[in-house]
Amino acid sequence: MGLGKYIYKLNYKFLMRNVILMESNPDYMDNTRAVFDQMIKDGLNNKYKIIWCVDNKKIFNDIKIKNVKFIERNDKFINKLIFDYYNIFAKVIVDCNKYIYKRNKNQFRIHLTHGPFFKTTYDYSSMMGRVNYVVMPIEEQRSEYKRVFNVTDDQIFVCDFPRCDYLYDDNPMILYPDIKRDKTIMWMPTYRNHKNKGKNKTTFKYGIPGIDSKEDLIELNNLLKKEHILLIIKIHPAEDTTFLINLKLSNVVLLDNDIFVKNHTMIYQYLNSMDALITDYSSIYFDFLVTKKPIGLACPDMDEYIKNVGIYFKDYEKDIVGEYIYNFNDLKKFILNVSNGNDSRYKDRLKAIKRYNKYNDNQCSKRIVDLIKQNMNGR
Repeated sequence: MGLGKYIYKLNYKFLMRNVILMESNPDYMDNTRAVFDQMIKDGLNNKYKIIWCVDNKKIFNDIKIKNVKFIERNDKFINKLIFDYYNIFAKVIVDCNKYIYKRNKNQFRIHLTHGPFFKTTYDYSSMMGRVNYVVMPIEEQRSEYKRVFNVTDDQIFVCDFPRCDYLYDDNPMILYPDIKRDKTIMWMPTYRNHKNKGKNKTTFKYGIPGIDSKEDLIELNNLLKKEHILLIIKIHPAEDTTFLINLKLSNVVLLDNDIFVKNHTMIYQYLNSMDALITDYSSIYFDFLVTKKPIGLACPDMDEYIKNVGIYFKDYEKDIVGEYIYNFNDLKKFILNVSNGNDSRYKDRLKAIKRYNKYNDNQCSKRIVDLIKQNMNGR
C-alpha cells in the first residue's frame, strides 16, 4: 500500500489544521480565484490560512492578504515537503485543473472543474480522484459527469461557474484602454495543434481559424479600422505557437496571459467590456452567453474537428447557437453585423442561456463558499 493510500485510510481528524488548499491553471485565476475572492469577502481568512499552490511564488510577493500564502508545487525537495504537509493536514481542498488529491479521508474537497463537457476527450477528467463534490453547470450532462468522474448524484453540485460572476460587472476592467475604438471584439479560438499531442490535423498558419494569408490579415485590419473596432485575439494557452506571427496591425492585438499575471487579474474580469465574442469549440461559449452579447463561431474545420477530436453535442449547429463563420467572408460579415448592431441570433441565445445556466446571476461563488462553510463544521 502506498503512503498516500495509507494516510487516506487513517483518521487524522485530530491533526487537521485550519487550512484551505487551492490551485488553478493558470495560477491564481479561473473558478478557484472567483471562490477565493468570495472567501476573502466573507472573512474566511480570519479563521483559516489559505494556501495557493503555484508554479512561481515570487510573482505573488506583492499580494499582502491576511493569512494568505503562496507555495510552489514542484519536485524540489523542500517545496514537495511543504506541499505534502498542507496536502495531508488541510481541512479543505479547492481545485479546478491541476488536481490536488485527498490525502486524509476527513478532508473536504470540492472540484470546480475546468469547464462543461465540450470535447469528448475525457482522459484528463477521469483522473480526478476522490471528491466530496464536483461542480456541474449543465444539468443535462449529469449522467456523463457521473460516468467520467466516477461520482454519485449526491456528489454533484449543480451551479453556474464561479468565474461567470465577473461577467455581471457593470464596470468591468478594460483591455488596452489607450487604443481608441467604438467597439471591441474578443476572439478566443480553442487549440488545434496542442503543444503536447494535438489530435486535430488542421493547421492554421497564424493560429486563427479562417485566416489563411497575410493578405487576409491586412484586409481584416482595414475593415476593423474603417468600422472603428478593436479585435483582441487571445490564443489558447495550449496552442502550439510555432506558426504564429507577431501581429503588428493597428486594430488587431494578440493577447497572452502576461498582462493578467502582471496585474493579478484574469480574462473574466474584462469580458463584460467586450461587445462580441468569436470562439469555436470552447467552453468560453457557455460563459459568455450570460452577457447576452453576439457570439461568432469560427468553425471552418468542423467536420474534421468532430472526427479527430470529438464533440459532446450531437447536433452542433442546433445545440451551440451563434453566428457561424466558415470562411473569411463570413468573418467580415460578422464584424459588420457587430458594428451595425445587427444581432439575428439574440432570441436563440436567450433560450440557450436558460438551457446551459441554472441561476444566471452573480452569486455562484457565494453558493460554493456557503457549501464549503457548511462542510467545515465538524472537521
